[in-house]
Amino acid sequence: MIQGNLEKAPASFAIILRSTKVLTAIVQTVDVIIPTYENCKMLIEAVNSCKNQSHPISLIIVVDDGSSESIRKSLEQEYENDPAVRLIFVPHSGLPGVARSIGIQNSTAEWVAFLDSDDTWEPTKIELQLNLALKSQAALIYSNARVFGENGEGGNLLPNLPNSLSFRQLAKSNLIINSSVLVRREVFSKSLTYATSLRVRAAEDYATWLRIKTKYSFAGLDLPLTNYRISETSIRKENHHDPRIYALADFIMWTLQQNSGTVSIYRSLREFILFSKFRKMRKIVLKEMRRNFL
Repeated sequence: MIQGNLEKAPASFAIILRSTKVLTAIVQTVDVIIPTYENCKMLIEAVNSCKNQSHPISLIIVVDDGSSESIRKSLEQEYENDPAVRLIFVPHSGLPGVARSIGIQNSTAEWVAFLDSDDTWEPTKIELQLNLALKSQAALIYSNARVFGENGEGGNLLPNLPNSLSFRQLAKSNLIINSSVLVRREVFSKSLTYATSLRVRAAEDYATWLRIKTKYSFAGLDLPLTNYRISETSIRKENHHDPRIYALADFIMWTLQQNSGTVSIYRSLREFILFSKFRKMRKIVLKEMRRNFL
């Protein structure tokens, strides 16, 4: 929309609009949270992609989940004197959600962006997302990703990514790539936290998006602004079951534990229960709730 107006506007007016857009983006502070475990080479690539952003990053928070002493020393040697990076070492839990939650607690920026240590970003990723946030007033901004890895480069990870998502769409399928997410830090509170349970390991991001969607709007860009690495060592390879089973079970339990009684939370739970296409999955989810949550 803005680009179309610039083409028809006088040159001086176009410069003003461009300057306004840049200034608006600059005032928005962004911290990046990167969980890592036994990873140095790919982590350096991830951190460098943050440093190369057209919009400056306030702080890159690397949370190491109890890596070996050799990896820890390598990370300290690389970043100990780097003011752009804060290293946080925690005991090993094997839960990326725990590391991300710790990162959120150590962030002071207006926005937090999540990046997995084996992924990278395109240089304009944060800038474009902040511009969309300004236009849409959404609390969470996502994008598409380009697939790359051991078997070479591929196309977009998700075909025809929608520019907005209802709760029902999100419940049908997790269309949000963790490493693409930019979210307002104020979204997270005592009652709305990043999912950290062992029960949702490798699906903790999906469980978190479901929680956030009960209260906030999302907006997306169908552009490959994230580079999504396919790796045999990734935690993504460990979950061979439909992640919706665990994420939806976690979401229902989280919803029932809320004391606010807000209409949006009630509606989200009601949509899941009444969603006709989930009749078969509903039985599986409820069984999973009884087995692991109750």
